[in-house]
Amino acid sequence: MLKIKDLAVDYGHVKALKGLNFEVREGQILTLIGANGAGKSSFLKAISGLLVPSQGSIEFQGKSILKVPAEKLVFEGIVHVPEGRRIFSGMSVQENLMLGAYGRKDKAAVHKEIEEIFAQFPILETRKHQDAHTLSGGEQQMLAISRALLSQPKLLLLDEPSMGLAPLMVKEIFKIIKAINAKGVSIILVEQNASAALELADYAYLLENGSIKLQGNAKEMKESEMIREIYLGHGA
Repeated sequence: MLKIKDLAVDYGHVKALKGLNFEVREGQILTLIGANGAGKSSFLKAISGLLVPSQGSIEFQGKSILKVPAEKLVFEGIVHVPEGRRIFSGMSVQENLMLGAYGRKDKAAVHKEIEEIFAQFPILETRKHQDAHTLSGGEQQMLAISRALLSQPKLLLLDEPSMGLAPLMVKEIFKIIKAINAKGVSIILVEQNASAALELADYAYLLENGSIKLQGNAKEMKESEMIREIYLGHGA
């Protein structure tokens, strides 16, 4: 589905990503783990068109997307839920959801999907006329993911979806991610909770200083002594 070759991203003289080779298969959950500053968010932004790579190629479903603007990539099926949710304040929950369906002409289907979202997340229906910025962190994350789903993604990019959330809400968000994938949506997950991410994902990449340090089956990587000691907080 997604093939990346020799990808590099620079911030002036600072190299955020250094020649990455990367592949996502149809229906796969793939996770990126690594310390802050490793280049994980920059990688997602390069895929979604928010950053222009200094070198390399990105192909989505067999076509180069390097020169496709970010707003058009959404219509190609690549949808990015950024770190911090980026909910639009001053707009209601319902209005935020409708922005996810911007450009869609199947209004009846959109209405049905919003009703399904409200059935899955009753708190969003209860607060649909409320300023979205007044929701709790977990509720905002539900809204951000729901808004993304209304864009009908084929590949969903999730950047730190559990950040700042209580443990019970973290479990709920991971259940949501698993359910989205079960419907056939491929997912790239950047997540500070390495243990949960590796448990959920099919395949994993470990980034260090903009380079791939390790990659492989996610469950097997979870048992790696280096991963357990450095990123999971305990020795083998």
